Amino acid sequence: MKFITRLSNSRGYVDHDWLKSYHTFSFANYWDKNYTEFGALRVLNEDVIAPQNGFPLHPHRNYEIFTYVLKGKITHKDSMQNSEVCGRGHVQFTSAGSGIRHSEYNCERNQEAQILQIWVKPRELNTQPNYQLKFFPEESKLNQLCLMIVPKIKGEKNSDEFITIDQNFFVFSSLLEENKSVEHALQVDRQVYIHLPITNSNVELELSSSNNNGTTEKVTLKAGDGCYILPSPGSDDVENLIITGKGSGCLNEFVLMDMERTLF
Repeated sequence: MKFITRLSNSRGYVDHDWLKSYHTFSFANYWDKNYTEFGALRVLNEDVIAPQNGFPLHPHRNYEIFTYVLKGKITHKDSMQNSEVCGRGHVQFTSAGSGIRHSEYNCERNQEAQILQIWVKPRELNTQPNYQLKFFPEESKLNQLCLMIVPKIKGEKNSDEFITIDQNFFVFSSLLEENKSVEHALQVDRQVYIHLPITNSNVELELSSSNNNGTTEKVTLKAGDGCYILPSPGSDDVENLIITGKGSGCLNEFVLMDMERTLF
């Protein structure tokens, strides 16, 4: 298994006073030819939004967009007549398809909102837009991987249990106590991105894998870091990824995205 870290302080960053945002991939005025996308994953922004501020109504087209709420509340409104208040544990999803307009606003008077905003390229363009919202309680993530987003099966209705996305793309989250671990099987035709948000300055993860030649690969992620994870060169077997919480006095919250492998 191959680990390539994306350190927090190497990301793009912008401070608009009302919005502080880190960009894992090139976005808006931040451009780095080495960080444009990873497979179908196009945007991963970590945003902190000031009270009574937010993103006004704006258009999107042909992206699968989801918001993972880490702290506070976000009020979502869109051109499909959806209006929701999303708090911690909610994942709000929009398949923009042929085109939608939406806004995301922190209506709270005194509390900042912290979110991950993630865009994924769809399999098909100009499809019928749709909206989904799911709540995943902390107990479903505590010391285990919680599956939140799964590929949509064409012709079938949206799932009652998971959010469905128009891409061969899975999203998990977890809250790990110190020295607790979860495992994820990396298939030879897949790749993974893990992001550890800045929920606490003490958060820390250890990623490890035992390779077929008997060697063990390990990396450590601190707050805001991410990691590209690829099968070992020449591997033709499933490899086991072990993720261990190392931050003390806090829950080590992370998001894991598993997608079809591409050249990288």
